[in-house]
Amino acid sequence: IRGKIFKMIDKKFLVKCYSKIKNLIKFNEFLEDAKESIDRHWETTYMFNKDILENKKCVDVGIWYGLCNAYAIEKLNLQTTHGIDPNKDFIDICSKLLPDTKLYSTIDDVNETIDTDIIFMLGLIPFFGDKWKEHLNNIFQKINAKYLIMRHQTFTDPTEKFTNIDKKEYNILGLTDYSQTANVDDVVWFLQENQWRLIKTNKLNPESNTDSGNIYTFENAKKTI
Repeated sequence: IRGKIFKMIDKKFLVKCYSKIKNLIKFNEFLEDAKESIDRHWETTYMFNKDILENKKCVDVGIWYGLCNAYAIEKLNLQTTHGIDPNKDFIDICSKLLPDTKLYSTIDDVNETIDTDIIFMLGLIPFFGDKWKEHLNNIFQKINAKYLIMRHQTFTDPTEKFTNIDKKEYNILGLTDYSQTANVDDVVWFLQENQWRLIKTNKLNPESNTDSGNIYTFENAKKTI
């Protein structure tokens, strides 16, 4: 279905977005990146969790351009109040698309405890390597949320190189592949031990026996809305 979702997106929305960032990125690059992001995340992540996202607030750790976040404002009234991404180019673009969002380079730059409805962590775990528990604990100390939406997978070939590695300057551990990435079962177990109850899973490749980039939605048993 790749590409079909992108075609459903209002072209006026993309034109409006690009008009805000045309001095920061070439149109063809923006269009290609937008297509990849929307195909990967909109239906599988946002619409799959529509029931808990509508009229809510969220924090996005690894916010990238903030493109889906901007679309979610229009379609779901989902406000991204805070975003984190150490890539300066991403943050420059995101600041134009989401002018009301507070942006930070790292979680360590957040000097407040953020109360929100949802935390997004999409494809983030691999960049924490074998320090993933430490990084997750740091995030949860700074962000208090009712729900956590995570995209992660157990990699069949851990020596596989990161995609678009030239753009992943936010990889603070200097990793280049998935060899130190925690498997899905370990992450889910850790989260549930820490009061995050798994409430639904979107298995993106049902015919595969591997966890190929599934979406996991957790509810914080310690927080009430």
